[in-house]
Amino acid sequence: MKTGHDKPKSFSELLRNSEGTILLLGLSLFVGYVAVLTAGWLFFPHYYSAFAGIMVSNAVLGRLVGLGVGFAADLGFFTNVFVNVYVESTLVLLFYPLFILSWNRLLNFETLGRWSERLHGSAERYRGKIHRYGVIGLFLFVLFPFWMTGPIVGAIIGYLMGLRHLVTLPVVITGTFFATAAWAWMLKHVQDWAETIDERGPWLIVFTIAVLVLFALIIRRFRSKPM
Repeated sequence: MKTGHDKPKSFSELLRNSEGTILLLGLSLFVGYVAVLTAGWLFFPHYYSAFAGIMVSNAVLGRLVGLGVGFAADLGFFTNVFVNVYVESTLVLLFYPLFILSWNRLLNFETLGRWSERLHGSAERYRGKIHRYGVIGLFLFVLFPFWMTGPIVGAIIGYLMGLRHLVTLPVVITGTFFATAAWAWMLKHVQDWAETIDERGPWLIVFTIAVLVLFALIIRRFRSKPM
């Protein structure tokens, strides 16, 4: 059962609390990314395609697909890691405060409410196991995420554990960086090997991962439906 205020607040009131500040930071990062995309579209079309592909694929299908797109588009290792971490951090800074505001009934939108309920259910499945280890448990959860979970769920677990924002967010984003770098190192070697067989090999790896992720999402949605 939800707790908190029953009456939604105005946008200006929401921005006065800490969640509003985090949301503004996330919006600023998003606007910055859009500005980079615009500059790329005008002056650097190759980078525009790569950065746009990473943003969409990471947000929709997750980290592995985003990294795969970056390497297939010939981005360097550190550039690819940075861009993917930037995208995931932006998503955390947008959806983490939106979850809290919705869960505490400071924002009342039906779609946002349903999304919050699903996210809360996902976080609750792991919270008990992680809570006993505190901050270290949260860091390890983000560093070695379970299948189909990620930093957004990790951040919400931190909130449900009662951790302060200034603890939860640095832990989650740091864990995201190390996890992304580790996955990138592994994926880079796989895609380099695939390219020695066929020049389209790196994109075939991306396609294969995307299909597997979509299949897993469909299975998960099917299992979550009431019989």
